Amino acid sequence: MRVVLLAMALVAGYPQEKERALGRQLAAEVERLTTPVSDREIGEFVNGVTRKVAAQCAPGMPVEARVISAEEANAFGLPGGYLLVNSGLVRGAGNEAELASVLAFLSAHLRSAAAGRARLPLILTGGWTGFAYRPSPGITVPLGMAAAYREAVRKADAEGLRCLSAAGYDPETYLDGLRKFAAAPPGSRRSADLYPPPGERVESVRALLPSLIPRPRSAVDTSAFSAMRTRLEQLYPARAAGAARPPSLRR
Repeated sequence: MRVVLLAMALVAGYPQEKERALGRQLAAEVERLTTPVSDREIGEFVNGVTRKVAAQCAPGMPVEARVISAEEANAFGLPGGYLLVNSGLVRGAGNEAELASVLAFLSAHLRSAAAGRARLPLILTGGWTGFAYRPSPGITVPLGMAAAYREAVRKADAEGLRCLSAAGYDPETYLDGLRKFAAAPPGSRRSADLYPPPGERVESVRALLPSLIPRPRSAVDTSAFSAMRTRLEQLYPARAAGAARPPSLRR
């Protein structure tokens, strides 16, 4: 089964109230066809991290994260500030800061699109099947938009890194996620032509690190993250190899 979305649209210039309503509708449709992680403690923790980075990336923009039970280490943003986070991403994060880095990237991406600074698809993805930031299988971007999309990814990397650091997380962890993508088998990088090469992104982000305001107590991990992830494993254990795959998105 696949979640069938309306045709590709552009965020730039879209009325905010309609964008929010569309995002709410799409989020509800995804949750209807998947298994939402309904545990309050897990949801509150992921939303807390989301709000922390979004306050730096998208001040004044309502950003809400919802966790769904899906094994792929991925997340995606919908219009109006909705983030759908796969349980596989939470499970695969090495620490809280790695999870925050994906949420910071998506928050920066959504803010740029909502402000009309980038003409982007309504559905934006991030994760590290590597730290892939790619459309889910079946979602395509017109060829004429590919160059603009690559540039938007570069800008979101820069802004996401800044937001991660400003939120109090160690910015070096942003590189950790990108390195996971760079080390992923080439066959797992679907639609890789839409994104700058992983190595280029690693070097670009590395070059930005000295420009960040030093923060002597940057966080990497917390006991609360470890407890939340343990709870996730207990309530929503990973599927065995060969189990049925969750729905994916397509146009």
